[in-house]
Amino acid sequence: MKFFILFITLLASYVSFANRVYLNNDFKKTTKDKATYYREITSCKNKSYYITDYTITGILIREGRFKDKQSKIKHGLVKEYYSWGNIAYTSNYTNNILDGKRTSYYSTGEKKREEFFSEGELTEGTCYDKTGKELTFFPSIEMPIFNYNNQSLETFLSNNLFYPSEAYQRGKEGEVIVSFKIKTTGKVSNIKILKSSNILFNKAAKNLIKKTDLKWHTGRYENIPSDVTMTLPIVFSLN
Repeated sequence: MKFFILFITLLASYVSFANRVYLNNDFKKTTKDKATYYREITSCKNKSYYITDYTITGILIREGRFKDKQSKIKHGLVKEYYSWGNIAYTSNYTNNILDGKRTSYYSTGEKKREEFFSEGELTEGTCYDKTGKELTFFPSIEMPIFNYNNQSLETFLSNNLFYPSEAYQRGKEGEVIVSFKIKTTGKVSNIKILKSSNILFNKAAKNLIKKTDLKWHTGRYENIPSDVTMTLPIVFSLN
């Protein structure tokens, strides 16, 4: 009996029931009668969540581990599916940045490519045709490249960072993780705070990203110019 009770206690510490929310076309919360998708959210250890997204008819389109219930910060293995159910991608992330193996598949199920990333940087990759024969490699995602007066992005951000006066006076330091979309024109849009150690830094972080507007070469997806969403940590340090 003691063993059985202990087993139940241990099981409860690892498993929790999923919470369901309904989403519209933009993946924002809505009511069941207006939903296009629904999401199952299961709390995991280490303050993370296992999230599964479905069409309203029950077709799985994405599943994986995230740091937040809104699925903004991917952290671990994430799988994405075609609308008819076949696997499209399996990717590993650390704090929303590709880190580890990423595999993509043809719509008919055959492996299309394997890529390996280290903290967002592509280190190696292989492309395949549908028979498994190796092809000339090109990356699935080519991130936008910062291009302004021959400065690196790190230098530009450092030179243009404004330290909020209230935070400075109070001796506060912090970090803000920001996501933003870079359009094929180089324009920056859809700036969002994914995580912040202190709200005092949020506005300054957003304003810093806005200053990079029109200072990017376009990114590419499957060798086609495309809008690309990037994630950056902005560090506010008094040193």
